[in-house]
Amino acid sequence: MLKYIWIDPEIYNEENMKYVKYLEEQYSFKFKLFLTTNEAIDYIKEIEFEETKIIISGKLYLEFINSFKKKI
Repeated sequence: MLKYIWIDPEIYNEENMKYVKYLEEQYSFKFKLFLTTNEAIDYIKEIEFEETKIIISGKLYLEFINSFKKKI
């Protein structure tokens, strides 16, 4: 099953939650939502051989890439 990870410090704001709800209802996407890159990377380390798509806030992109390289 395809996994979707969304990392955004403002993931729980009204606009983002509307997107999550829409995508889950219309396309049966299942999201794991994270406020920080560290939380997301901890979760990613538990995934084994499953296709995963990551949506990340532009503000966190460089932080995520650097942390990902160090921890994975």
